[in-house]
Amino acid sequence: MNKTAFVTGASKGIGKAIAFELARNGMNVIVGCKTSITEAEEVASQLARYNVRSIAVKGDIGDYVSVKNMFDYIYSVFPQVDVMVNNAGISLVKPIMDTTYDEWIELVNVNLTSIYNTTKFVLPKMCENGFGRIINISSIWGEIGASCEVAYSACKAGVIGFTKALAKEVPPRVTVNCIAPGIIYTEMNATLSEAEVVEFLKGVPASRMGKAEEIASLVSYLASENSGYTSGQIIGVNGGMC
Repeated sequence: MNKTAFVTGASKGIGKAIAFELARNGMNVIVGCKTSITEAEEVASQLARYNVRSIAVKGDIGDYVSVKNMFDYIYSVFPQVDVMVNNAGISLVKPIMDTTYDEWIELVNVNLTSIYNTTKFVLPKMCENGFGRIINISSIWGEIGASCEVAYSACKAGVIGFTKALAKEVPPRVTVNCIAPGIIYTEMNATLSEAEVVEFLKGVPASRMGKAEEIASLVSYLASENSGYTSGQIIGVNGGMC
């Protein structure tokens, strides 16, 4: 029987690439989104070409009740979620002195509280079934920090701490890992000017942005049976940035 993966923020960008990679490898995929349900449904429809089951779900992953409602629906379709990919996130480029309380809370909810929310609903079944993969997407800024992105960096650092701690709590056949991407070409970065891209790449030994597919291939490995001895790890995909 195919395993089932839930990928948050999967209607576009890195999440979409992850959804396609997991489906190509024979997993059923739940395509999560907050607002882009039309795009999420289109992704789910396209995944059918891989002879897997796929549905789209809409909800605010930063809100516990919303996540509960999402899982009520998910568990009416699939018996369990074997692979949880916490990919959804938002950014904010603004000095901390100019960051409002509401902006701070939104970033914390979407980027960090969301992982608590999803974990609460997938972990019991993973423990019961004796298999599970929780894969969290952080950022290199969670490791080294970024000026004018204090709120974002703090949340992503929290994701790293969450990953390391949870990996020590779960049963042996449940793994928890984290990917910390560097500068990846997505819609979020497509708005950068040519001059900004050149400036960013000065600090990247690979001299280019990463591709969403490069994150997806690593997620695919961490989601597989072969990754059972890899847990509590923070894996950088950053072109050599450190």
